[in-house]
Amino acid sequence: MNRFGLPVSVAIATAVTMAGAVLVIFWLLLNFEPPGFLEALPIYLAIPAGLPLILGPLLVAGAMWGALIAHLFGRPLVPAARTGALSVTGMIALLELPVHLSQALAPPGWLPRPLGIHFFFTLIFMFEVALVSGVSAARLCARLGVDGGPRIGTRAGIAGALGFALGSVVAAAMGFVVGEPPGTNMVWALHVGNVFAGLSAGWQFGRQLDAARSAVPPVGVRA
Repeated sequence: MNRFGLPVSVAIATAVTMAGAVLVIFWLLLNFEPPGFLEALPIYLAIPAGLPLILGPLLVAGAMWGALIAHLFGRPLVPAARTGALSVTGMIALLELPVHLSQALAPPGWLPRPLGIHFFFTLIFMFEVALVSGVSAARLCARLGVDGGPRIGTRAGIAGALGFALGSVVAAAMGFVVGEPPGTNMVWALHVGNVFAGLSAGWQFGRQLDAARSAVPPVGVRA
């Protein structure tokens, strides 16, 4: 594989699985009626309460992501798939409550233009992307037997956050400004931001894996 092969492949795998999972989740939410008890709750309670109902796509996406990276890196698929599924899903489940509470409880108009709600939305999800990307990459490094997992995870997390910020700017340029009608602007801004975040974090993660490839022992996987 050439010098760009692994970074490009990891970037595509990360963007497709992670952004794809969020796309599937919103498709499910928009096309299927929620349980009756959720409809009676305010949004800042309904979203966390309904979180267990949407963990399936995240588990599948995390498993696919871990298995794909392991395949590209020449390591066993099943352990990496398990690590990917648990890391991604666990981090998102842990962070969704504070993320959605912050979005739901933020008073409208508290930030002056040109910042506004779109800026606040971008900032909050940058933190989430950084933590999910960083922790998941670090844990997968350990599973693949790659040294320097925390350092690699930190770089992947920062890259993912910056990628989300760029995607949010692109989304706004496309007319998907959070806080302005229609209400689906937030959903599309999130999708665009996730694609850019996945590509950025995946590219950085792939670069680090490619650099570490020669230092990885030929056999054995770290527990």
